Amino acid sequence: CTRIHYDDPLAIREIKRFVADHVEDGPLPEVIAPRGKKVAIIGAGPAGLSCAYYLHIAGFRVTVFEAAETAGGTVASLIPSFRLPQESIERDIRRLINLGIQIHFHTPVDEAQFEKIKEEYEVVFVATGALKNRKLQVPGDDAAGVLNPLAFLRDYKLHGTHQLGKTIVVVGGGNTAMDAARTAKKILGKNGSVKILYRRTREDMPAEPDEIQAVLAEEIEIIELVNPVSIITDNAQVKGIRLAGMVTEGKGADGRNKVVPSGNPAFEMAADTIIPALGQESAVPFLDISKIRKSPDGYFQAGKNIFLGGDAARGGSNIISAIADGRKTAGFIIRNASPDTRHDRVSDAPADFYVSLMQSRSRRIYSPVRIKAEISALPGVPVFNVESIDQASLEASRCLFCDVLCNTCVTVCPNLANYHYHTKPEVLRLQKASRNGDQVKIEDHKVFRIEQVHQILHIADFCNECGNCETFCPSSGAPYKDKPHFFLTVQSFNACDEGFMISKLSHATILIQKNHNRITTLSHMADRYVYETEELEATFDLSDFRLQHVRFRVPCVQTAFFETAAMMKVLLHGAEGLYTHQ
Repeated sequence: CTRIHYDDPLAIREIKRFVADHVEDGPLPEVIAPRGKKVAIIGAGPAGLSCAYYLHIAGFRVTVFEAAETAGGTVASLIPSFRLPQESIERDIRRLINLGIQIHFHTPVDEAQFEKIKEEYEVVFVATGALKNRKLQVPGDDAAGVLNPLAFLRDYKLHGTHQLGKTIVVVGGGNTAMDAARTAKKILGKNGSVKILYRRTREDMPAEPDEIQAVLAEEIEIIELVNPVSIITDNAQVKGIRLAGMVTEGKGADGRNKVVPSGNPAFEMAADTIIPALGQESAVPFLDISKIRKSPDGYFQAGKNIFLGGDAARGGSNIISAIADGRKTAGFIIRNASPDTRHDRVSDAPADFYVSLMQSRSRRIYSPVRIKAEISALPGVPVFNVESIDQASLEASRCLFCDVLCNTCVTVCPNLANYHYHTKPEVLRLQKASRNGDQVKIEDHKVFRIEQVHQILHIADFCNECGNCETFCPSSGAPYKDKPHFFLTVQSFNACDEGFMISKLSHATILIQKNHNRITTLSHMADRYVYETEELEATFDLSDFRLQHVRFRVPCVQTAFFETAAMMKVLLHGAEGLYTHQ
């Protein structure tokens, strides 16, 4: 949250949780007229239901295949009710079914069934989860008393009891480990002990901070910097665990502490039950997981019109990522079916709206729902609690709408090297040109969308690479590296390896792109655009950017595509304001 740089981050999750828990079922969203396109969704967990929801209200004919007798996936069957109330899950699923989404329960999909689905449906979204648990892979990890954490959580949620013994050891540092430890503690009460073993430090645990805090509040001990060596058994029954000490040694590429064996002798710890919660792996029997590819837009694909999401694509992850996978994949499918669809929601916002956003960032407004930080399990991690509609509304009013207008990189740059400009949302139907001898054929190729109104370009002449914009970027970007580099003088442009410069002539404004001594230009004239590279020259209509003429300059090039020309068109009009301003 951008506000973390000003006062307190917004309590986004707590606001959403309050709304979900306290607002009665409202009207169902409007469903547009059916498009006729059939989509099959395999798995009725968070990813599958999210994708089904967005496609259904967009008019697609959606069918969901679910192996279990109920929807919800691991959310419904594994996550303890003390963390996510069952009635909340059931309410969401009920709304989806009332919306008209068709779900076939007791319908597992194998390889043969998958082939039939591919023949009947135009698009398939696979969201089968990741129920293959990683093992400890140490001697004795198959002994009685070593429990699969997913099976343990499922059994407890369905039946409420479990035989564990008096001393429970959970190995791992993720949310599943926290769930398993808290569940075990609730079963044992004060009649036994539960310990969590983690090979790194507590600050490196991937579990959510409030989950770690809940574990500590329930008097569950977290033992850091220990790694299992073997399971101690007696007649194939767990009796304990042998551990090696670890020490930190610098930072890894992921920013977490690297750990190495301490060199001290291994030691033993008694245990009646060991629950290794080391994460899950994706297991989709009818797909080759190695062929999964993630697109720049954030969705996963495993072949033409075959998509994946949630744990099936990521391995063990979290609910929010799964829901996001469903939404992003649905968005791509919708855009692909309706190329003219635009998604920018504020392109027509009045100018004073943006002014008020920037003014909001000049005032510190601390969160009214933040509670004392000293109760947090992790130093510096804020804790929030929303208890009323007034609190939720007041906290929500602190939002800076950085998804609408961010400009953080503009405001934190001491040298004004990041420049904000507006562009017009539009859809360009790009063409390609191919030749056969002297004949040039022009045909439709792809749709190029400009959806984001607010853009940033980088004035390389002003930048001293201080890194402020990277430090403060709310989306983990590095604008001084990532954004298009513009140069203001011929000397600086000639000295660069890659970047852009504008040349203003009496008859045209020319955008010049340099990429390791390769020069490309787009000229904006009174009646047309002219795009030139070493290999070709192309003319585009001024109004809709449709190809009018292409001349190939070298014999070795037979086909030409024009995404770069479309991108340069956007940059040219944005940079024109920069050069006028300068």
